[in-house]
Amino acid sequence: MFNRVKSISSWDEHSELHGMLSEARARLTEGSAVSGSHYALMHYLKNRYNVTANGREAAMSAADKMLMEFERESSRDGLSDDERRYLEME
Repeated sequence: MFNRVKSISSWDEHSELHGMLSEARARLTEGSAVSGSHYALMHYLKNRYNVTANGREAAMSAADKMLMEFERESSRDGLSDDERRYLEME
C-alpha cells in the first residue's frame, strides 16, 4: 500500500515544525556532530507527515520544503493580517 505524504494543514503545525527546524539548524551551526534535535525532527516528520529523511540534512531540507509549500499555498488562499505579520517576522 502506498502511504501518501501529508502536508502542513495549519499555522500551528507550521509554527511547530518551524521551531523544530530552527533548533536543528542552530545545533548544526554550533558544530554539534550528533544532536537530539535532528533525531526529533526526523521522528516528527515520519510520524506526523509520513516523510522519511535519511540524515539531518535531508530532514532539514524536507522540513524547509514543507514550510515553503504551506506558505506558498496560504498566500494563494489569502492571508489574515496576523498570518501576514507572522511571515514578515521570519
